[in-house]
This record gives sequence, C-alpha cells and structure tokens, in this order.
Amino acid sequence: MNVRAARFPLMDSMRAIAFGCVFVAHTAFFAGMAADGATLRPYVARLDVGVRIFFLISAFLLYRPFVSARLRGQAPPLLGAYAWRRFLRVAPPYWLALIAVALWLGAPGVWDHWPLYFGFAHVYEHDTLSVTGLPQAWSLCVEVAFYAFLPLWAALMRRVPGGLRAELGGCAALLGVSFLYKLWVLGKGPATDFDLLPWHFALPEFLDYFADCDISMSDIGAN
Repeated sequence: MNVRAARFPLMDSMRAIAFGCVFVAHTAFFAGMAADGATLRPYVARLDVGVRIFFLISAFLLYRPFVSARLRGQAPPLLGAYAWRRFLRVAPPYWLALIAVALWLGAPGVWDHWPLYFGFAHVYEHDTLSVTGLPQAWSLCVEVAFYAFLPLWAALMRRVPGGLRAELGGCAALLGVSFLYKLWVLGKGPATDFDLLPWHFALPEFLDYFADCDISMSDIGAN
C-alpha cells in the first residue's frame, strides 16, 4: 500500500495557519512583545499552539494509512518507504540549518555533542536542551520520536481485534497514558520557559496530541 494513497488539500491550509502561529510567536519573543507587561502579550503568548497543530496533522496523515490498510484487510504501508520519506522531510533541512547556525553564529556545543544534535536527541540531555544549537528544534525531536513510535503502535494495534472500535480505544488509551504522565511531571514541581528538563520533551508528554481520533469511517471503508 502506498502511504500517499490519499491527499487532503485542506491540510495545507492548516499547515499555513500553524506556521503563521509559530512564526509570529518566535518573532514576538525576540521582539519583546511576549514579555511580562507587554501590550501585545495577551495576543501572542499562546501562539505556540501552532506546534500542537503540526502534531495533530502528523497524527492524522501518518497513522490514517495504517488504519485504512487494516480495516480493508490490506498489508500495512511499507516500513522502508515510510521511514525514507520521514527522513527526507525533516533530516536534511534541519541538518543544514544546524550546520549554518554552528558555523555562522559560532555554537561550539553543536560539535561537542554532535550525536545528540544531529540525532534529534538533544532534548533528552539537560546540558544540550537549550544552551546551543537550535532550541526551537525541540518539536522536531518530538516528531521524530513519534515517527519511530507510530509503526510499532500500528503493528501492536493490528493484533488487537475489533477494527475501528479497537483503534478508537487505542487512541483513548494513549490519551490516558499522556494524562498520567503529565500528572507525574507536574508532581515534580512547576517549570518556567527557562527551567525545562528532558522529561518535559519526552513523547508521552505529547501523546494526547498525537492520539488523533479523527478517523472517517466512510472514507476508509469501515462499516
């Protein structure tokens, strides 16, 4: 089965909205518009929601072919093709940007910890979380973790009887896991934008966004 079998043009509009939110959020931060007491803070403080929109889009578009194949009795998407497309989508542009930042802005920490930075794992080490490199790339680390998790989850769900109902139950289970994980993180004490730790960026923290239950039964042939 080809993972490009279905296309949803309106998702491009959602991507544009998400990109606009993220772009304005970062611009506002560096321009001081998001600082305490700033006039525009109430309007820009939560535009980082664009990152969560990207997560939701990824969940729907990437997992849907696995569900569709399962419900139609077809083989799942080819893992090699899936992994190659995910790699091409995130790795080359990120690596290019990372090299440019390291050389142009002089961020020696990138070379000191290059396996973490180039391996999308710098958010899991406190010393590399936000000191050098591209701090904004934390979301790519979460995305890559989701890319690796998704085929494993899909393979597990194929062993669970129940069709679409089982899939929706699986989404509910992921929501529950994420909720419990958030409670555990909150139990460790409050955190600020400048006092975040690796567990704030682990995949379970964001599984509720990726547990997208927006599956069209008629569109994927369920009955």
